[in-house]
Amino acid sequence: MPYHTVIDPTVNCVFVQHYDEYLMEEGAEQLKLLLKHPDYRKDMNLLRDCSLVALPKEYDLDWFNKTSKEVLGQADEDLGTRRKVAWVVSNAQDFKTIHQWSVVERLNIKVSERHPFRDVRRAMTWLGLPEDYKITFPE
Repeated sequence: MPYHTVIDPTVNCVFVQHYDEYLMEEGAEQLKLLLKHPDYRKDMNLLRDCSLVALPKEYDLDWFNKTSKEVLGQADEDLGTRRKVAWVVSNAQDFKTIHQWSVVERLNIKVSERHPFRDVRRAMTWLGLPEDYKITFPE
């Protein structure tokens, strides 16, 4: 799966950078692996940087509504309910998709607060990260 993950407990955040191609089940698989990682703590915030890729064309509101309940249901509970997830996307269609999903899921108390962004700095501010914080992904 083409992504890098950095877990920084000092700022209570997980950073995931997707590159090359975002595969259909990549997000769900990444979350399952995250739950097994020794540095992950429940309720950590997540910044998912998809600015280098486009989401699969199959990702639309119907897909998220169906799949998030089937695939992400237990993972969302295990990851925690007091967390934020910022999606940094590369195009207007992906922004629209994540925004629609965020709005539809906002009343689900098992789901964290999600928000799409087109700029990683704005996402970092929304997550409450220090202004001078630098994300260092592996090469």
